[in-house]
Amino acid sequence: MPSQPVQKLFRWVTRSQPSRWTKPPFRSGISTSYSHRFSSQAPNRLIWFKPTSPLFSQFQQPASPAKAIPASNARDVPKRSRVSFFIFGGVFTAVFLSGSLYVYYRSLFAKVPVTNRERMLWYDRNYDEELGWAAEHWLLVQQNARPRLEEDSEVVKLARDILAKLQETKLAKDLKLKLYVYEDYFEPYACSAPAREGGRIFLNTGEFLACENIDEIAGVMSHEIGHIIARHVTERNAAAALARSIAQLFGWNAALGSDLISWRAQEREADHIGLVLMAQAGFEPNARVQYFEKHHSKEKEMLNGRDPMPETMSTHPSHESRVQSLKALLPEATAIFEKKQRSADSIKDTWDAARVILVEGMQAANAQVEAAQQLAPEVLLLKIENRLARLEDTFMQLSEAVLKIGNGKEEVLGKTLYAVALNQTEEVVMARPGKAEEKRVEPETANGGKIEEAAPQEAMRATPEALLERKETSEEAGKL
Repeated sequence: MPSQPVQKLFRWVTRSQPSRWTKPPFRSGISTSYSHRFSSQAPNRLIWFKPTSPLFSQFQQPASPAKAIPASNARDVPKRSRVSFFIFGGVFTAVFLSGSLYVYYRSLFAKVPVTNRERMLWYDRNYDEELGWAAEHWLLVQQNARPRLEEDSEVVKLARDILAKLQETKLAKDLKLKLYVYEDYFEPYACSAPAREGGRIFLNTGEFLACENIDEIAGVMSHEIGHIIARHVTERNAAAALARSIAQLFGWNAALGSDLISWRAQEREADHIGLVLMAQAGFEPNARVQYFEKHHSKEKEMLNGRDPMPETMSTHPSHESRVQSLKALLPEATAIFEKKQRSADSIKDTWDAARVILVEGMQAANAQVEAAQQLAPEVLLLKIENRLARLEDTFMQLSEAVLKIGNGKEEVLGKTLYAVALNQTEEVVMARPGKAEEKRVEPETANGGKIEEAAPQEAMRATPEALLERKETSEEAGKL
């Protein structure tokens, strides 16, 4: 550090020099401290330049003269900068909207139990209740007004016992299910519909007859519960709403149509969930495979060598495809079933009683169908046509008999009329149900003889002249 005299000398030299601080020329009427942000005609900023010390000027370059900086104006911004600003703003907006839509889209996703498949659901449980009520009204009221079985029926008791076993499992214990059993023996049918806190299951008596044991019925019901657990009906309606939105976006008058691929995937998923569900409830999972094998063999007999409808055109997989997929899932379900107690043994008595009622109901339904067929308009019309044809044949035979009389063969008339009457009697007897075995009684004359053995004079009485003579005699007797 320099000594005290040197420091005093330095201060004296510095004070003795004139001020070297400079500033730009001042414009009168405008304050230099006024901020340019609040004026359209902003002045130049007050710029101060620090001069170089005279003691060390030989080591530095002289400072450049001060230049006024013009105020910034939006009109002076280059066009390239404007385009870049708009591009950046558009990209930022697109990224923000895409991210927001993705977050909203992912918030609607949920996993399906057992399969862990993620699917999107736009609707809540209130919408499920609307769909289920519409399906119930259409199936039980509008479609042929199918009658429901009473609650004390053995068939309904059987269905409720099986449903109670299925709802004891972990998958279905939180569901509130409504069961509807209606009478229809000729078209086996089972379906499900959603509800606010569970779902609805519809079964007809034909489906019970199509199943050969309790485990097969449990397989059918567990499959429908699988649809309810996965909320497949709601998922289909969400996909249909998306299809309609896309169609309206492109100006089409109709939706894109049903996605048959997703329908078949949902059916396979319901098979998987139902197989695990029935195994957890203590029902034999192999019965589900036997059920579809039986239907596959019936389908082959019905087609009689013809090719079935392609699976790509159906909402359900083919029976053969479902058998293969179920066999692949069978080890998983069998491992669960082996740890459970068999539930079919406790419902066997109810099954036997219900089976008797189903067989009797099927016989009564067949009798009603046969009676209705006899009174059908097309059957009655056919009977009338046959009767008219027989009358036509009778008239032709009588005409031939009259012609033979004109040719001098009057004795043949009696035999011809008898033959015609004999044919009519046989046709009437054959037409009556239960009268085919009755013994036909040949007509007899007043004197006990057969018409075939009548005298030629008796045959002559049937001539037109004899009839005219009889008529005149009867008129004279009336006058007397």
